[in-house]
Order: sequence, then structure tokens, then C-alpha cells
Amino acid sequence: MEAEDLVKALRQGVFENNRRLARALAEWGGPLEQGQVRGMLNAWAFGSPQPQGLATPEPLPDRRPPWRDVPSLKRVPFGTLMPEVRQRWVARLSEEVRALAKNHRKALADYAERQDTRGGRIFSGDTLLYLIPGVAENPPLALAAFREVDLTVLGELSSLSGRIRDQALDLAGKEPVILMAGGNAAGKSTFSYQAIRQGFQGAILDSPWVAENDVRKVLNRGHEAWAVYVDRPFEEAFQSMVLRAADEGRLVDPSEMARTHVEVPQRLHQGLAIFRNQPRVSCWHLRNNAPDLNGIEAIGGPLHREGKDALTSIRLRPEARGRAELEQAARQCWTRFQRAIQANHHNPYPADLAEEISRRMP
Repeated sequence: MEAEDLVKALRQGVFENNRRLARALAEWGGPLEQGQVRGMLNAWAFGSPQPQGLATPEPLPDRRPPWRDVPSLKRVPFGTLMPEVRQRWVARLSEEVRALAKNHRKALADYAERQDTRGGRIFSGDTLLYLIPGVAENPPLALAAFREVDLTVLGELSSLSGRIRDQALDLAGKEPVILMAGGNAAGKSTFSYQAIRQGFQGAILDSPWVAENDVRKVLNRGHEAWAVYVDRPFEEAFQSMVLRAADEGRLVDPSEMARTHVEVPQRLHQGLAIFRNQPRVSCWHLRNNAPDLNGIEAIGGPLHREGKDALTSIRLRPEARGRAELEQAARQCWTRFQRAIQANHHNPYPADLAEEISRRMP
């Protein structure tokens, strides 16, 4: 895969993402039509309301996620529920995870059938969670309830996650495996989906973190390991995460976002340094930090050649703020977003998600 292929996949993915977000935000009944929202999002991502040079858009799914039809009286923050109701949610999720783990073959097939896994070749722990019926039904409530799930249940979920990851590697055949790295909402999933759509034949492991053991597991399976680090300014990533939460029902944990944006590049550099002269390991630094995505930069390649430049670029990346500073930036971004909601500059934002974000704000 050449540098221009990586850039093309990310640019196309951002465009597709904006179309989906525009429809989702318009569905909330806000003051703006889908086309207006899309124009605003495109201008934010591309510097132009009409991005040029992109392939024909992929058709949007006909059905919106079932959780958006949850009655408003059930769209409440988990922390506001009575203790017995919270316990019922935790018990329900525990039973559903055990059922998935017990019938893991069906879970593997169901995962591969999801459009966002491209036949099972994209592995994502976040996507796995949506196989759990309670999460699919009411993601904000169920994902918050996971904080109280027993460790043994989380262990069964981790075991199932390993099976799904191995399935992705099996489906890759002898092709390379991409290990994504980057902070929350940096563009990893956006890139992953489009890379396979545009011809990448291997598997993609979509996770913020890449460590030495992750690379060794891929190499031991007979694959080349390509680490792709997507680098995006924190404020842009945080705003994107807030918007995506309304589309997908995800929770936003500002403190965790700050931690990943600070620690992921450090750990990635540490994990790859031992492979510096290994031709079967590649490293790419995909810099998604230009207002106009035509300015995206991708540098890297095999670690015995151009990949060393990517490692150096990651080590010397300009983001020098620590976790506390990024947490402060998240508070400022969220305050501005809330003011925009109150001034009707944004479509009405789901109240349960807004309360969860505020509650988790450091």
C-alpha cells in the first residue's frame, strides 16, 4: 500500500462519515435539513462544502439503528436509575455475554455479517459490543452498565474477542495485517472501512493501542504487520466523538480520550522500536491535522527503510500537551457545544448522552 492509498482511504472515509452523520443529526428533528448539515460537516473536514476528487459515495443503509426508536422515557442516564433497575441491567448484560460466549460460532457468524466488519476482516472490540442485545437496544444505558459487570463476565467477553480477532486473521489468508493506532475519534475506523473497500485484501485490527506483543502475534501467524498511526488534533477529535455519539449511541469519556491521545503514540513508538530493522513490519504516520484534507500527509513503509522516518515523526509529533491540558480542552469544547445546543445552532442533542458526558467530564 502506497502513501497516496492511505490518504485516499481516509479522505473518502471522512466524506462517507459526514454523509451518515448529516442524516443522523437531521433525524433528531433539528432546525437544519440533511443537506445543510452535510455542508457544514464537509466544510469543517475539507475546508469546502463540496469536497472534490472522491469516489462515488457508498449508499447509506436503509434502516436507522433500532436504539434511536427507544422511547424517550427509557432514554435516561444509567446513574439516575433506581438501584434495583441498575442491578437488573447488569444481570441482563451478564447473561447475554455468557450466551454469546457459549454459542461462539453463531457470534462469529453474526459478527462477520455486519456491514461495518467487511465480512469479518475488520476486528473492533467496540463493534463486538453491539452483538450484545442489550447494547444494540439501548447503547448509552447498557454501555454505562458495563462498569458494574463482574470481572468473570468481562473475561468471557475478552475470550470471545480473541476468537473474533483470530477469525479476522484467518480471513486475511497470507495478506498483510494492519494494526491501527490512534486516540479516540482520530479516524481509525473511518480509514479501516475504506481501506478494505478500496482494495486492501488483508485484515485490520482496529484498536487505539499497538504493543510489541500485538505485532509478534501477527508475525507468528505468518503475516506482515503494518502499524498505521492516525494523528488528529484533540479538539477536532473530541467534537467528532460528540457528534458520532449521537449517531451511534456511544458514550464519550473525556478523561479516557485525553489519556489515549497522550499515551498511544508513546506506547506505539516503544512497541515498534524493537522491530526497527524488520522488513516484515511497517510503520505509517497518517497525519490527519489539516483543515483541508487535501493536505493530509502519510509517511512510512517497512521499518528497515521509510518506516524509520515514520517512527521518528511519531516521536517528534508536535502535540506536546499532557493529559491534564487535554482534559481542560475537553471541558472547553463541551462548554461551547452546550452553548450551541442552547442557542439552537445544533440539532437537539440526546439528553441522556449529554448528561453522561457531563457526568464523566474530569
